[in-house]
Amino acid sequence: MKHLRRFNENNNEEDLKDFCETHLAYLLDDSNFELNVDSFNDHTQGGIYRGQIRIENNEGFKWDDIKDYFIPFLIQLDKIRGHQIKIGDEKLVFIQLKGPSGERLWEKVSFDELVNDKITRYDYWCKIHIELKDDNNETY
Repeated sequence: MKHLRRFNENNNEEDLKDFCETHLAYLLDDSNFELNVDSFNDHTQGGIYRGQIRIENNEGFKWDDIKDYFIPFLIQLDKIRGHQIKIGDEKLVFIQLKGPSGERLWEKVSFDELVNDKITRYDYWCKIHIELKDDNNETY
């Protein structure tokens, strides 16, 4: 039993993808949303974990349309990987906005702003990007 790991200690890409698919199933059932999870556990560097989670919808979407599904996902992600979400000293999430003439703009948004539903300034989003750092506070 001492060799078994709890889920939050396992940094396997497939486990992270399963976690995301489970918690975002309702959004992913909508054919316009796509999930991409890229991660790896580098055993040559002492098991350092690196990765990113991206939720995309090229047609665009509003925060109000997904927040009831996405906020619980963020809360659970914070419980298992919260120490890895920090960029510098802040917990940040990147969002890609769809501008008025179709251009794509990236913005940094506070993780707490999202979890506490304090987002009011952005209309149409195309992508949500969450970077996960290794346990040495480096982002990739």
